[in-house]
Amino acid sequence: MKRLKTFCNYIATMLFLAVSMYGGSAYADDIVVVVSARSLITHLTSEQVANIFLGKTDVFPNNTKAIPVDQAEESSIKEDFYLKIANRSPSQLAAYWTKSIFTGNGFPPKMLNDSVAVIKTIANNSKAIGYVYKNEVDKSIRVVLVP
Repeated sequence: MKRLKTFCNYIATMLFLAVSMYGGSAYADDIVVVVSARSLITHLTSEQVANIFLGKTDVFPNNTKAIPVDQAEESSIKEDFYLKIANRSPSQLAAYWTKSIFTGNGFPPKMLNDSVAVIKTIANNSKAIGYVYKNEVDKSIRVVLVP
């Protein structure tokens, strides 16, 4: 009887760990690209978003100014976003911006501390674009891409 109870506890622990690990990795899939709810932009492609965040363009498809805002440097959301959108790791992204700055071809997006700051900035500026987790979206911002 004691062996059965120990075995059941072991199985329960393994199931809990498996579900916890799955939940953590699925969270990265919940990144969304957002603009202000007041923006005229309603949809963007991954390529358009990558071009804005890599400084290859500074306008939305309707030719209005686009101001990208980034998450904190060491955040996992930033790493996941650039891997999904631009297929670049943190070291590749750092090298890209170093070269761009050195050659005078551009500067990285303004970096904010967290999603709260990103949402507040975007909500108050119809030209801003950023990324947050899907569960952080509120009425002040609009999802334009689910990568």
